[in-house]
Formats: sequence, structure tokens, C-alpha cells
Amino acid sequence: YTQGNGMFAFLAIGITQVLAGRLHRATGWLLAFVGVAALYFIGYHPVAGHPSVTQALAHPVNLLTYLVTLIGACWSWSADPYQAAVLPAMLIGMAMFAGGLLSLATPLARRHAGVQGGILYVLATAGALSLGRAGFGLTTALSSRYRILSLLMLALLYLAMLNLTEWRLWLRIVAGAALAALAINLSSIVVFRPLLSQQRTSAMNGLRIWKATGVGLAYPADAQHRADSLLTGALRQGIYRLPPEARLVVPPQVRAQSANDNSVSVGSDIWSASLGDRSSTRR
Repeated sequence: YTQGNGMFAFLAIGITQVLAGRLHRATGWLLAFVGVAALYFIGYHPVAGHPSVTQALAHPVNLLTYLVTLIGACWSWSADPYQAAVLPAMLIGMAMFAGGLLSLATPLARRHAGVQGGILYVLATAGALSLGRAGFGLTTALSSRYRILSLLMLALLYLAMLNLTEWRLWLRIVAGAALAALAINLSSIVVFRPLLSQQRTSAMNGLRIWKATGVGLAYPADAQHRADSLLTGALRQGIYRLPPEARLVVPPQVRAQSANDNSVSVGSDIWSASLGDRSSTRR
């Protein structure tokens, strides 16, 4: 679903045209959505280990809870335990979800079709993601790669309010909030820069170890083998290249450990292939 959510742009535009009373224009967009969706799902196979869509539909309350949490994910924060971060996202997500639905009953589609279409796009994409991922558990709705949808919904709801109400009032309120958010963001960069640097160094060390041994990515034990195989496949197919920082010398203790490891050639060969140097795959 992550790779195919662009198809919902056709659906969003089609519904927006319907809301604006332009049925003759809506037909083409909706037919385009059906055609693109059909092409996408021909030969589609679910990813191994992912929960089924029918399982999500069998538990509508859990599905709706996941949906509103995903929409409100930008309001979460890291907490211990992590589940505590779900509550603010869920509560504010309910309000954002309700705001998106209420926009359908306003003249927004006629005043600003782009904003209305954007809101519908977020709702459709978030719905599809919820169908495919609700079985993983509520905390996965806070994944950073999907949080952009929450931020997009927040911006679109603000634009909707500007178009439907006295925009000068909202502009003053949000301008002050934007300045405060900028100050908070800059201060957080200063505060967390050492931690981010430490995490990046740890990640680079992990890649160097993988280069020497072919195994050992810093993943949970039950997913480590899959992570190793995914990285190997991505490098072989040219989808991904290891960052330049990983070209540094592998620590001596790691090199000594890998000397007796049969998988040394895996990391070395794939590393050489990722640089496009086939001649150096043998030491």
C-alpha cells in the first residue's frame, strides 16, 4: 500500500468534483482511479508476515482507533512506556478526523478544490494504511514514515479554516504558533545534536561490521536475518548503496573475528558490488 497510495489522488479529485457539482468531470477521474487500482492489484501478493485486510475489517473498532491515531500521529511524543505516546495522538486525531469529515459538508470543494482534495487524499491513504497495518498494533501508527500524512492533514485543515472563516484571525493565531514551533525546533536541534551524532556513529559502525561479516545489523533477534538478507538483495540489485562513511577501516577486533567467519565473502562481495568495482570482490 505504501508504494501505491498515489492512486488515491484520482479518487480524491473525483470526489471533490462530485462535491462541487461537476459530475461530468468527476466521471473521468473516478474511472481513472478504478483503472489504476486494477493495474496495481493485478498479481498483487501480500507481504509475508503482514496481517490480512479481512482481519482488520473484522475488528472495526480497532481499525477506527488505528486510523485516528495515525491521523493524529504528529502530536505524539516519545514516552516510557512508548504506549503512553498513543493517547495524545488518538485524542487529537479524533478531532482532526472529524474536521476532515465535516469539511465534506461545507462549500470548501467549490471555494478551494485543492484543499478539499488534499483532505480526501489523506483520509483515503490513512484508511488504506490502517487496513494493512492495524494488525501490527496501535503503536505502529506512530511510525515516522507515515507521520507526514498527519502533518499534511494538519496543514490542510488550517487552510480549510482560512477559506471558510475569518482568515485574518486564524492567520494571527497560527503565525504566533509557527514562530513558537520554529523556536522549539531550533532548540531541540541544539539539545539533541549530540545524541543524533552518537546514533549516526553507531549506525555507521554497524554497517562496517556488516561489511566485514555479512551479518549483524542492529535489529531485534527475530528480524536480524531478514534485515541482513534485505540489505544484501538491495545492494545486489543496485537499489541501495552503503554510505561513504562505511568505507572506513573496520575495527581490528571485528576484522579478527570475521577472519574465521564463512560469511566474510558475503559482506565483502556485496560491498564491492555496491561500489561498482567487480574486480575487488576477491581479497
